[in-house]
Amino acid sequence: MNRCLLTLVLLVGLSRNSDLGSAQALAQQTVPAARTLYFAIDDLHLAFRDTIRIRALFRKIAPDIVHEGDRFAVFFTASPTTQLDVTTDRSRLNDAAMRMTGAGLRPSQFIEGFERDEIVHRAHVALSRIGELLTMAGDDSNQKVVLLLSEGWDFDAAHADLTQELNTVISAANRVNARVYTLDPSRVVSPVSLVGGDPAALAPHRLRMEITLRTLSGRTGGVYAETISDLQGASQ
Repeated sequence: MNRCLLTLVLLVGLSRNSDLGSAQALAQQTVPAARTLYFAIDDLHLAFRDTIRIRALFRKIAPDIVHEGDRFAVFFTASPTTQLDVTTDRSRLNDAAMRMTGAGLRPSQFIEGFERDEIVHRAHVALSRIGELLTMAGDDSNQKVVLLLSEGWDFDAAHADLTQELNTVISAANRVNARVYTLDPSRVVSPVSLVGGDPAALAPHRLRMEITLRTLSGRTGGVYAETISDLQGASQ
């Protein structure tokens, strides 16, 4: 009798150990690997008037995108010295939000024939800065996510130099396995105001700016986010 009982206990124990091993293997398969995320804040192309609302927007979306254990960094195009280096400390997201200040041109400056050289220069600086970010990201095979907050850049295919710079950034993103999600905060935090300019006169400029963001995200496997919910892919 005792021998039969002992055999039964051993069999049950082996079964439980087997289940435990299977569960551990399953857990290893289902726990997502830590990611590296980069927030590119193109403050050269964000409106000063929207600064407070952009900070609030960042505080709302960033904690949902950055998971516990993720590595992240925050870069700025207008003020590189304010960047937040790679960290896993999610409490630093609020620090990053406080560093955001829009330094973009006013809508009226696009309409009133503002120096075209300045508009081109700002686009060049922003694209160069994003390129530097991607270079820093490294070329390992790990998936990377870049969330770019920007109103976009006012140029089209006729601007050969800037078009080439945009293509270079896209190539760099694909080389380091980075998906770029683009979000124009002005369409979320102040979609109607367009303070300081006639919406009809601004339309051609806004369209060109939107196209550049759509091109960057579309050719890197990311998404041009028209709403906050469109960023869901960046959080996965």
